[in-house]
Amino acid sequence: MPNHKTILVPTDFSEASARALEYAADFARMMTAKLLIVHVHAGPNADAGEGMLHSGVEFANADLLTRRLESTKPKEDDVPISHGLLRGDAGEEILRVATEQDVDLIVMATHGHTGLTRTLMGSVAEYVLRRSTCPVMTIKVTK
Repeated sequence: MPNHKTILVPTDFSEASARALEYAADFARMMTAKLLIVHVHAGPNADAGEGMLHSGVEFANADLLTRRLESTKPKEDDVPISHGLLRGDAGEEILRVATEQDVDLIVMATHGHTGLTRTLMGSVAEYVLRRSTCPVMTIKVTK
């Protein structure tokens, strides 16, 4: 089994993302890896591609998003974690951070949308799967 050092876990704060985070934490424990938990905000100027956000961000609710992101952690507190708040297109930003941070594995939820819902909403997980240069594990959560 490969020795992953950094595992990227995108979150949209859904129950599905929380389940993916727990899978990622299990892998991190086994591999002695750290987790990088990110949320991508598609704000009003999302197409600007400004990437990683820092304090003083100029979009609504940045502080709220930061607090919510920083409270997103695995149930067990035995895995090193860091957080990143991003702005832009979710798929593109996930891939950008994966490359910049030399991520070894991406673990993300897929909501299992099909048909018209998938056509209208697209699939971030599929976008990442098709374009990632590192392995991607998807956790399918169905209702």
